[in-house]
Amino acid sequence: MTNILLIVFIVCTSTTLYSQETSPIKWTAFKQVLEIPSSNFQQFKISAYVKTKLDERAGWAGIWVRLENKKEEVLFFNNMYQQPIRKKTWDVYTIKGDVEKEMKKIIFGGICMGRGNFYFDNFVIEFQDKKGNWVPLPVKNPEFELSPVNKEAPYWLSKPDEKTKQIPSTCYSYGLDSITPYAGKYVMEVRYVEE
Repeated sequence: MTNILLIVFIVCTSTTLYSQETSPIKWTAFKQVLEIPSSNFQQFKISAYVKTKLDERAGWAGIWVRLENKKEEVLFFNNMYQQPIRKKTWDVYTIKGDVEKEMKKIIFGGICMGRGNFYFDNFVIEFQDKKGNWVPLPVKNPEFELSPVNKEAPYWLSKPDEKTKQIPSTCYSYGLDSITPYAGKYVMEVRYVEE
Protein backbone atom coordinates (compact mmCIF):
# COMPACT_ATOMS: atom_id res chain seq x y z
CA MET A 1 0.00 0.00 0.00
CA THR A 2 2.86 2.38 0.85
CA ASN A 3 4.46 1.76 -2.56
CA ILE A 4 1.20 2.57 -4.37
CA LEU A 5 0.78 5.83 -2.41
CA LEU A 6 4.38 6.77 -3.18
CA ILE A 7 3.88 6.13 -6.92
CA VAL A 8 0.64 8.16 -6.96
CA PHE A 9 2.38 11.03 -5.12
CA ILE A 10 5.33 11.04 -7.58
CA VAL A 11 3.03 10.97 -10.64
CA CYS A 12 0.82 13.77 -9.29
CA THR A 13 3.82 15.92 -8.31
CA SER A 14 5.53 15.38 -11.67
CA THR A 15 2.36 16.24 -13.58
CA THR A 16 1.88 19.41 -11.55
CA LEU A 17 5.49 20.51 -11.98
CA TYR A 18 5.60 19.89 -15.73
CA SER A 19 2.20 21.47 -16.37
CA GLN A 20 3.17 24.82 -14.86
CA GLU A 21 4.22 27.41 -17.41
CA THR A 22 7.52 29.05 -16.68
CA SER A 23 8.52 32.36 -18.11
CA PRO A 24 12.01 33.78 -18.00
CA ILE A 25 12.58 36.39 -15.33
CA LYS A 26 12.68 39.95 -16.65
CA TRP A 27 15.81 42.01 -16.08
CA THR A 28 17.53 45.27 -16.92
CA ALA A 29 20.82 47.01 -16.24
CA PHE A 30 22.36 50.45 -16.41
CA LYS A 31 26.01 51.32 -16.80
CA GLN A 32 28.81 53.84 -17.01
CA VAL A 33 32.07 53.37 -18.94
CA LEU A 34 35.38 54.84 -17.74
CA GLU A 35 38.91 54.67 -19.13
CA ILE A 36 41.59 53.44 -16.72
CA PRO A 37 44.37 56.05 -16.55
CA SER A 38 47.14 53.66 -15.45
CA SER A 39 47.92 49.97 -15.31
CA ASN A 40 50.09 50.27 -12.19
CA PHE A 41 47.37 48.93 -9.91
CA GLN A 42 47.09 45.61 -8.09
CA GLN A 43 43.41 45.45 -7.10
CA PHE A 44 40.19 47.35 -7.58
CA LYS A 45 36.93 47.65 -5.71
CA ILE A 46 33.58 49.13 -6.63
CA SER A 47 30.88 49.86 -4.09
CA ALA A 48 27.40 51.35 -4.07
CA TYR A 49 24.43 51.65 -1.75
CA VAL A 50 21.45 49.54 -2.83
CA LYS A 51 17.98 48.70 -1.54
CA THR A 52 14.97 46.98 -3.05
CA LYS A 53 11.20 46.79 -2.82
CA LEU A 54 10.49 43.44 -4.48
CA ASP A 55 7.16 42.18 -5.79
CA GLU A 56 8.33 38.57 -6.28
CA ARG A 57 10.58 36.05 -4.54
CA ALA A 58 12.81 35.56 -7.56
CA GLY A 59 13.65 39.26 -7.82
CA TRP A 60 16.97 40.75 -6.79
CA ALA A 61 19.36 43.63 -7.43
CA GLY A 62 23.12 43.88 -7.71
CA ILE A 63 25.98 46.03 -8.78
CA TRP A 64 28.05 44.75 -11.68
CA VAL A 65 31.48 45.39 -13.15
CA ARG A 66 33.42 44.32 -16.23
CA LEU A 67 37.06 45.08 -17.00
CA GLU A 68 38.25 45.09 -20.63
CA ASN A 69 41.54 45.42 -22.49
CA LYS A 70 42.05 47.66 -25.54
CA LYS A 71 40.68 44.89 -27.80
CA GLU A 72 37.51 44.97 -25.66
CA GLU A 73 38.14 41.44 -24.43
CA VAL A 74 36.66 40.72 -20.99
CA LEU A 75 39.29 40.38 -18.27
CA PHE A 76 36.94 40.34 -15.27
CA PHE A 77 33.17 40.14 -14.76
CA ASN A 78 30.92 39.99 -11.70
CA ASN A 79 27.21 40.85 -11.43
CA MET A 80 26.59 39.63 -7.87
CA TYR A 81 24.52 36.72 -9.13
CA GLN A 82 25.97 34.66 -6.27
CA GLN A 83 25.17 37.41 -3.71
CA PRO A 84 21.75 38.79 -4.73
CA ILE A 85 20.53 41.91 -2.94
CA ARG A 86 16.99 41.68 -1.54
CA LYS A 87 17.18 43.99 1.49
CA LYS A 88 14.55 46.70 1.90
CA THR A 89 16.95 49.04 3.69
CA TRP A 90 20.06 50.81 2.45
CA ASP A 91 23.33 48.92 2.69
CA VAL A 92 26.68 49.21 0.96
CA TYR A 93 27.79 46.40 -1.38
CA THR A 94 31.27 45.87 -2.79
CA ILE A 95 32.89 43.87 -5.57
CA LYS A 96 36.68 43.39 -5.41
CA GLY A 97 39.07 41.91 -7.93
CA ASP A 98 42.62 41.73 -9.20
CA VAL A 99 43.81 44.10 -11.91
CA GLU A 100 45.31 42.77 -15.14
CA LYS A 101 48.14 44.84 -16.69
CA GLU A 102 46.34 45.12 -20.03
CA MET A 103 43.18 46.58 -18.44
CA LYS A 104 42.02 49.75 -20.23
CA LYS A 105 38.32 50.17 -19.47
CA ILE A 106 35.91 49.59 -16.58
CA ILE A 107 32.18 49.19 -17.25
CA PHE A 108 29.98 49.16 -14.16
CA GLY A 109 26.49 49.88 -12.89
CA GLY A 110 23.39 48.26 -11.43
CA ILE A 111 21.35 45.23 -12.42
CA CYS A 112 17.69 44.54 -11.58
CA MET A 113 15.98 41.17 -11.84
CA GLY A 114 12.23 40.60 -11.63
CA ARG A 115 9.34 42.79 -10.54
CA GLY A 116 9.76 45.58 -8.02
CA ASN A 117 11.51 48.87 -7.39
CA PHE A 118 15.29 49.04 -7.19
CA TYR A 119 17.31 51.92 -5.72
CA PHE A 120 21.01 52.76 -6.21
CA ASP A 121 23.19 55.54 -4.80
CA ASN A 122 26.78 56.64 -4.21
CA PHE A 123 28.91 54.56 -6.62
CA VAL A 124 32.63 54.57 -5.70
CA ILE A 125 35.54 52.99 -7.59
CA GLU A 126 39.01 52.65 -6.10
CA PHE A 127 42.26 51.09 -7.29
CA GLN A 128 45.04 49.88 -5.03
CA ASP A 129 48.53 51.02 -6.03
CA LYS A 130 51.74 49.10 -5.43
CA LYS A 131 52.22 50.85 -2.06
CA GLY A 132 48.84 49.55 -0.85
CA ASN A 133 47.07 52.91 -1.04
CA TRP A 134 43.52 53.05 -2.42
CA VAL A 135 43.21 55.67 -5.16
CA PRO A 136 39.71 56.80 -6.21
CA LEU A 137 38.73 56.83 -9.88
CA PRO A 138 36.27 59.70 -10.35
CA VAL A 139 32.79 58.42 -11.23
CA LYS A 140 30.60 60.83 -13.18
CA ASN A 141 27.37 61.68 -11.32
CA PRO A 142 27.95 58.94 -8.68
CA GLU A 143 25.12 60.11 -6.42
CA PHE A 144 22.63 60.92 -9.24
CA GLU A 145 22.41 64.58 -8.23
CA LEU A 146 22.54 66.04 -11.77
CA SER A 147 19.20 66.88 -13.41
CA PRO A 148 17.93 64.19 -15.81
CA VAL A 149 18.34 64.60 -19.57
CA ASN A 150 15.60 62.93 -21.65
CA LYS A 151 14.54 60.98 -18.54
CA GLU A 152 18.08 59.56 -18.18
CA ALA A 153 20.53 60.23 -15.37
CA PRO A 154 23.48 62.05 -16.97
CA TYR A 155 26.51 59.81 -17.67
CA TRP A 156 24.51 56.63 -16.97
CA LEU A 157 23.29 54.49 -19.88
CA SER A 158 20.29 52.18 -19.77
CA LYS A 159 20.61 50.92 -23.35
CA PRO A 160 21.34 47.24 -24.09
CA ASP A 161 24.97 46.23 -23.82
CA GLU A 162 26.46 45.09 -27.13
CA LYS A 163 28.63 42.50 -25.37
CA THR A 164 25.80 40.50 -23.81
CA LYS A 165 23.91 37.94 -25.82
CA GLN A 166 20.80 38.52 -23.75
CA ILE A 167 18.68 41.58 -24.30
CA PRO A 168 17.25 43.26 -21.21
CA SER A 169 13.51 43.66 -20.89
CA THR A 170 11.86 46.91 -21.92
CA CYS A 171 9.37 46.76 -19.05
CA TYR A 172 11.47 48.92 -16.71
CA SER A 173 11.46 52.68 -16.26
CA TYR A 174 14.38 54.74 -14.99
CA GLY A 175 14.12 57.87 -12.93
CA LEU A 176 15.42 59.82 -9.99
CA ASP A 177 13.71 59.34 -6.64
CA SER A 178 13.78 62.11 -4.06
CA ILE A 179 11.77 60.40 -1.32
CA THR A 180 14.24 57.73 -0.22
CA PRO A 181 17.82 58.88 -1.00
CA TYR A 182 20.72 57.38 0.90
CA ALA A 183 22.70 60.62 0.54
CA GLY A 184 22.02 63.90 -1.21
CA LYS A 185 18.68 64.70 -2.82
CA TYR A 186 18.23 61.89 -5.36
CA VAL A 187 18.89 58.22 -6.07
CA MET A 188 18.57 56.13 -9.22
CA GLU A 189 15.22 54.34 -9.16
CA VAL A 190 14.54 51.48 -11.55
CA ARG A 191 10.91 50.43 -11.54
CA TYR A 192 9.26 47.39 -13.10
CA VAL A 193 6.30 48.47 -15.24
CA GLU A 194 3.83 45.85 -16.50
CA GLU A 195 4.11 45.22 -20.24
